[in-house]
Amino acid sequence: MNTASSAGPARAADLRPGIPLLAAAPGPLDDPAAAQLGTVLDETLDRHPWGVVLDLSGVDEMSPAGVEMLVRVAVRAGRLDVGLCPVSSDAVLAAIVGAGLRELFDLHAGIDEALAALGVAPGAPGHATPA
Repeated sequence: MNTASSAGPARAADLRPGIPLLAAAPGPLDDPAAAQLGTVLDETLDRHPWGVVLDLSGVDEMSPAGVEMLVRVAVRAGRLDVGLCPVSSDAVLAAIVGAGLRELFDLHAGIDEALAALGVAPGAPGHATPA
């Protein structure tokens, strides 16, 4: 079953049962947007999915609060044994590298690559993208 919502800073859809896709709103991931996205990610992790694809490809600027939120969420996902697969933009990569945290994140170039990292073949049943 596909679900989608457009409330808040992210769009969400189930790529497959147990693997939600959260797509950050295009533009800057500034302090308020990072706080809102962090809340959405926490709520998603509370459901204990198998994996989460976090599409940050539309982020064109990332504040230190955005980096901090990603670190916090990555640590929490690791503790819960939930695969967190961020899809990165150049701005996200630059912020992560600039913070000296490149080794903490397995960043992906696209959604299909993130799904492959979770062991899901692109085009597999239930593979959908948010509207």
